[in-house]
Amino acid sequence: MTVPYAMGQMVDIVTQPEKIGYSLSTVLWGMSGLFTIGIIANFARVFMFRVAGEKIIFKLRSDLYEHILKQDISFFDKTRTGELISRLSSDTQIVGKSLTSQLNDGLRATCQTIIGVAMMTAVSPYLSFVVLSIVSPIALSAVAYGRYVRKLGSDTQTAISKAMEIADERLSSIKTVKAFGNETRELYAYQDKIKRIYNLAIKETIASSGFYSLVISAGQISVGSLGSFLLYTVYVGSSMAMLSSFYSEVNKGIGASERIFEMLENNPKIESIKDHQLMLPKNRTPEIEFKEVSFVYPGRNQSVLNSISFELEAGKTTACVGHSGSGKSTLVQLLLRFYDPLEGSIKIDGLELKDISLTEWRKIIGLVNQEPILFDGTIEENIRYGNPDATEEEIIEASKMSNCYSFIMNFPDKFKTLVGEKGTSLSGGQKQRIAMARAFLRNPKILILDEASSALDAESEVLVQQSLERLVKGRTVLIIAHRLSTIRQADKIIVLNKGSIESMGSFDELLEDPNGSFSKLVNLQSINKHN
Repeated sequence: MTVPYAMGQMVDIVTQPEKIGYSLSTVLWGMSGLFTIGIIANFARVFMFRVAGEKIIFKLRSDLYEHILKQDISFFDKTRTGELISRLSSDTQIVGKSLTSQLNDGLRATCQTIIGVAMMTAVSPYLSFVVLSIVSPIALSAVAYGRYVRKLGSDTQTAISKAMEIADERLSSIKTVKAFGNETRELYAYQDKIKRIYNLAIKETIASSGFYSLVISAGQISVGSLGSFLLYTVYVGSSMAMLSSFYSEVNKGIGASERIFEMLENNPKIESIKDHQLMLPKNRTPEIEFKEVSFVYPGRNQSVLNSISFELEAGKTTACVGHSGSGKSTLVQLLLRFYDPLEGSIKIDGLELKDISLTEWRKIIGLVNQEPILFDGTIEENIRYGNPDATEEEIIEASKMSNCYSFIMNFPDKFKTLVGEKGTSLSGGQKQRIAMARAFLRNPKILILDEASSALDAESEVLVQQSLERLVKGRTVLIIAHRLSTIRQADKIIVLNKGSIESMGSFDELLEDPNGSFSKLVNLQSINKHN
């Protein structure tokens, strides 16, 4: 801000040397010193704000991701993955930029405007009054403009998240899209979403163009008034233009931050009791009791479980069968405490599940699903997910126990073989056995098998069944199954029908009732097998 003043002094030295008490070289040396200080200050300003910005973005993303991971399953039931990714990526980026780069430029422009107006007033109070009388209405219009931009910013981020939801879901299921030949249809669906982003951007462009032109016009009026007023007027005009940009960007950041803090303020309904939480006895296989448990999924009216009671005896295998929609998989959801019962209770060795440390509880559970989830990485990384501290020897032993060691060693890269996103480069049987190796490595006290072999061919089923027989030994096991091969050796079988327990007993005991659902299920599978 000393440049306009120094330029004026140099002109006076040349035109009126007798009135100036110092030489041109003195002014030049002074300017050189100021420029050097300015260079250092600018470097420090940009560097520190950029570093601060990256730290803020890192902290926001870390806190937000941690908070998302802590949410209960009902949160993910109603929130799309694309929206979460949008908040983690673009929203945090906008907020970080607004708090640093934009704040940086805004503070600089504010200082330039204040000092510039002060110097303009010192040079010509009258012209300064003229300029400020024009600026005041612009400042008032900036408030309305800022609110409009804030709403546009929030709407734009929402539109972006919707577009990302479409892209994420369709690309992750690209085989299904291509199998049905729906590429063009999906393109139109995506274009429809990004058209919304485009329209919002055009609205913002129109608003910002009009506002910026109004700001610059004020500067131009002052520039043509007086030559000696020129440099400070240009400084103030450009600073005000920068301030208007700062104001709009900060309002965009506010819109994005509202989405972030809306999520950060959403506390999970199911979480560990932080005070007085109970710990299960170590080195003991627990017994589990469902007592008068009823359940309805959030947002639905129909009851899934109706006052059911049974026990999972310690160290024994309990199977649960029934038609689709009878409530079998819901038992798994409740046992993992993804949801809490609407009525009744679940007790572990006599302790209420709600009172037990949720983290410690899930550490002793092993889960093998019908469709095992593998992460995009190597086979070794996916097996190690069951126990991050496992040694290489333990991983090899787990793979042998789950009958996957032989096919792994046939791959060129062996345990370093990449499985692809969701394990797309492996067959269903191979994925299932790797999931079991992961369970072996975890060495859980409680094992849940949710339709673990129902989608496999006969050969893969035999290999998986051999792995299961090794896996269930010495553990409290709950098997959700359709195929009788996986439940024939179960200590107890529970037959569910429309959310209620119809019957309970061993395989042979249940067959004694020829009219029961279990006998009908056995007969139906026998007919299908022969066909």
